[in-house]
Amino acid sequence: MATSRRRTTPGLGEFLDTLEARLRTLGAEGTITALLAHAQRLPATSRQEFLAIFGEPGIPKAAARDDGLLADIDAFAQRARDGEFDASHDGYNDDWYDDYHDDEYRADAEWVQEADPLFAAAGQVFLAGHLDQAREAYHRLFTLFRPSHQGGADLDTWMLATTDLAEAAARYLRCVYDTTPAPQRGPAVYQAYTALNAGPQPPLLRDIATARRGDLPDLPAFLPSWIDALLAETPALSTGQRRRLLTEATLMHRGVDGLADLAHRPGPHQPGTYLDWIDALTDAGRIGHAADAAREALTITPAAPIHLAHAADRLAELATRLRDLSGAVEARRRAWRADPTRERLIALVTTARVAGTEDRTLAAETRHARGRTDRLSGELFLLAGRIDTAAAALTHAPSRGWSRPAHPGPVVLPYLLVAATAAAPPTADTQLGQLFAGIDTIPEIPIYHRLDADHGMDEDDPDDLDTEDVDVTDDEPGGDTKDRPASLVALLTSQITQANTPAKRRRQWLAAAESVVARRVEAIVSNKNRGAYARAASLIVAYAEAQTITGTGNGHDYVAGMRQRYPRHTAFRAELDRATRTSALAGQPVSHARPHR
Repeated sequence: MATSRRRTTPGLGEFLDTLEARLRTLGAEGTITALLAHAQRLPATSRQEFLAIFGEPGIPKAAARDDGLLADIDAFAQRARDGEFDASHDGYNDDWYDDYHDDEYRADAEWVQEADPLFAAAGQVFLAGHLDQAREAYHRLFTLFRPSHQGGADLDTWMLATTDLAEAAARYLRCVYDTTPAPQRGPAVYQAYTALNAGPQPPLLRDIATARRGDLPDLPAFLPSWIDALLAETPALSTGQRRRLLTEATLMHRGVDGLADLAHRPGPHQPGTYLDWIDALTDAGRIGHAADAAREALTITPAAPIHLAHAADRLAELATRLRDLSGAVEARRRAWRADPTRERLIALVTTARVAGTEDRTLAAETRHARGRTDRLSGELFLLAGRIDTAAAALTHAPSRGWSRPAHPGPVVLPYLLVAATAAAPPTADTQLGQLFAGIDTIPEIPIYHRLDADHGMDEDDPDDLDTEDVDVTDDEPGGDTKDRPASLVALLTSQITQANTPAKRRRQWLAAAESVVARRVEAIVSNKNRGAYARAASLIVAYAEAQTITGTGNGHDYVAGMRQRYPRHTAFRAELDRATRTSALAGQPVSHARPHR
């Protein structure tokens, strides 16, 4: 199920149960053989530590309380709240972003070298079965990672070096569960959970259960109060995290039918829970019921476009399995219109092709997209055979900002150059071949996530982020990534090679491409955007290669002319020379090219 996207490593309890089962299967002699085989592969520095696991003969290992642990945590907490460790952050200087990814920076933070051993000591108390003390130790430690106005010390969980934060959180919550009287467990675990700063993967109930051996006691009695607490309107949890916990608990409590009731209950959880319900029905093999649930999901309001799109994605897959091809096509159209992405466009094309309605479907979508000039619409126009429409959008698009999802240039220009040749794209030893193949590597960003095109940022600066960081992991339950359809490059190549386009139109496309290349290069070079010189040089050489292939001009002369246009820009000329040297076609004279048909 989509909601089970968790760590791949098993919880401690699950791990120990599996290990015990395997050891019992091996028996005494088999276990000895396995241990000796493992021991002989250990590096010399690990041998003593491994040997110490088994202790001295006749001397059992002790499992005592750590009576000084809470005092040590309190002393550490006081120093942290007094600001003793502020220097470890270096005042969040201008280099903090680089430091964030620097393991040495994390290790050098003085408080980390104290916090990690305290978490480890709390873990030892937990493993020894002293759950009251472990609960208090974990509570005091996790409190330090809250903001100061909430009683914390403003420490950052991401800086911990050796602590498995997700496991520590699961152990703490298991302590809360096991040490709280049954009638108060639901509210107590919820309160502890919502106060927890457990990093990017807060635990599910399953993680809490497997934190130690043995099932959660009185789980059937706990689940209703846990679900009630999760349904309470409070901003303590994100919508996505609340939904994952609700789905898990509901399936444990009442199964798929209970999840249906939860999906029908209005609230912020509802759109995502519908998707979970669809997935649960699908996993249970109830394909027809899953399709009905997906159709229902498309009718709920309010629902974000991304949820509607994912419901339509699921309906398309289910309709295909039910051999309802027309329904699958219609669902693909709903998904594409709700949240346009390249993957959804390709899925629409391939599904409509199987249904025999590709031309009619794409014609309808191009009418719906009339007047749009963004990249995804350009891809739609190309796949629908509306090449002149896509070319016009590119011609009128700005010469800068090609890295934005709103700009059609990175897709439409390579297409025009290759389509002008009426042949498959050239090989990877050409700039044109690389440019065309690169269409598949352009990051896919939904249209509605683009930023205002006039915010003044330098689009060609690689350090200039011109799109928002879109985190869909919170409310997007996995997506449909299996059985991916053909790539965009494959679809466009097939279209180009199968088309019987008149030579006049192909010459028009080549002329339009030349105009775009010239304006793009001028915008880059005249603004001395050195970071984009290599891209500008690649466009020049790609156009020269298209000239050579079509026989409409001498690629060598074109490159030389563009080089002479910028006599003072030595860095750009060097990039142009480098791009030309790596091309198998740009330097060929026109007599070596096949004639333009």
